Amino acid sequence: KSALAAHLQQMLGQCMILEAVQYVKEHAVEYSDRCGAGPTAAAPAETPRRLHYCLLRVDHMHAHAACCRTLRGWCGALGITGGVLFAGRLILVLLESDSPESLCTYLRWHRTRPVDVDTAGRTCKEHCLKTLMPPTELPHAALGPGGNLPRRFNAFTVTDLASRARLEELLAEQQLTQLVPLIP
Repeated sequence: KSALAAHLQQMLGQCMILEAVQYVKEHAVEYSDRCGAGPTAAAPAETPRRLHYCLLRVDHMHAHAACCRTLRGWCGALGITGGVLFAGRLILVLLESDSPESLCTYLRWHRTRPVDVDTAGRTCKEHCLKTLMPPTELPHAALGPGGNLPRRFNAFTVTDLASRARLEELLAEQQLTQLVPLIP
């Protein structure tokens, strides 16, 4: 309670109901463990990792470097890999994660937090984000050690591609050709 109160104290004078709800959601595990509601039985055997993907189309990006830095920070905090793909005027965000929940959190952050600047240079939220593929588990060619799927991406990267054909080649290299028909 004191951590939540301290967090809300910092938010005085701002719209903070959404922030308070978000803070409680992010720290729910800590609260349940402290209250004794956490798991009491022995931890179950580790289940094999399943990878989920999400494909987004961003309408515009005025401040490329700042926007990509923000997205990289969010993905690092959520344990998401993937990246931003620029192919001409097309801007795609391809995300990979162990959990669909982290991808949903990313989507919520992208839509509700300042991520870019408008033409006047003021920070703005990305309302022109289109979800081409919601968080989905995609088939993978080969299992790694322990039955885990190896990640297709090692980090969050920014890739500038010369053309749509090069974008399709990149997706083919990553064995993600099923995404090509989704791209406008």
